[in-house]
Amino acid sequence: MRQTRRVMSITKSKYEYSFHTYFFKFKTTLQLLDFISKTSFPLYNSYFHSQYEHDKELILQLDERQRREYENALKFLKQRKKSRFKISDKKVQEILGAQTKMSEFASLLPQFFAEMGLEYLITKFEEFVKDELILLYTKEPRILLEKSISYVHIRGKNPKEVDQVFMKKQARDLISGGIEEVTSHLKKKTKLDLESHKDWKKFAERFYRRNVIIHLDGYPDEIYFQKTGRKKQNIRLSITNNYLKESINLLDDIGHTITDFLEQKYGVKKFHKTRDVFMLP
Repeated sequence: MRQTRRVMSITKSKYEYSFHTYFFKFKTTLQLLDFISKTSFPLYNSYFHSQYEHDKELILQLDERQRREYENALKFLKQRKKSRFKISDKKVQEILGAQTKMSEFASLLPQFFAEMGLEYLITKFEEFVKDELILLYTKEPRILLEKSISYVHIRGKNPKEVDQVFMKKQARDLISGGIEEVTSHLKKKTKLDLESHKDWKKFAERFYRRNVIIHLDGYPDEIYFQKTGRKKQNIRLSITNNYLKESINLLDDIGHTITDFLEQKYGVKKFHKTRDVFMLP
C-alpha cells in the first residue's frame, strides 16, 4: 500500500514529484509487460514440447494391446463423434487424459495471456492517469469540479487531508466514468485535446474491448459497436500477441502526450505561491 507523503518545502522538493514521475512509473510497467509478452510464448511452447516428448516415452512403453487401444481411441477422437468410446486400460486413460489437457491448454494459453495482458495494461494506465490528475489538482485546485463528498470520508481529518480525500475521490470518479469522461474533463479544464491524436480511435477501442472481455466474455454488445463504429458481428473479440504489443505502444504514446502537455503547462514553476504545504500520494 502506498503511503501519503508530505512535502514541506516547495523550493527544496519541487523536482521530487512531477508529471514525468508517474509516467516513468507507468513506463516501467509497459517495459515489464512487453518483456513478458516476448518471453512467455517461447516458454510455454518449450514446456508443451517437453510434455509431448514425455508422452512419446510413455507410449513407447505400452504393450501391443495397449498400443492398439490407444490408436483406436485417437482415431475416435479425430472423428469427433458424439458417441462414447470406452477405454479400459488405466495407463492409456492417463496418457490420453494428459494429452487432451495439454492440447486444451495449448489452444487457450495464448488468448489467456493476451487478455490478461490487456486488462493489466488498461488498469495500470488508469492508475497512471489517476496519479496525474491528483498532482494536477494539487498544483491547480481551481480545476477541481464542484462536487460534494460524504462526511464519512473526511471525519477526523485536518483541512489538508480533506483536500487529498477530495482530489483522490474526484480522480477515481472520473476514471470509473470511462476514458471519454477523463478526456472530456482534460479538454475542458486544461485544453488538452486527446481526441485530436492521430491514433485516438485505436486507443479508445482498447478500453471498450477490455470492458467486453471482462463483462461479456469477449462478445461485443451495442455499446461497443456504437462507440467504435465497427460493423456488427456475432463473433468473439480476440486479442493476439500483436494486438497487445500495439496496445502497449499506443498507451505509451498517449501517456507521453498527457505527461508532456501537463508538465509544460503546470510544471514545477506553476505551483500556487500561497500553497507552501501540500500532500502527494
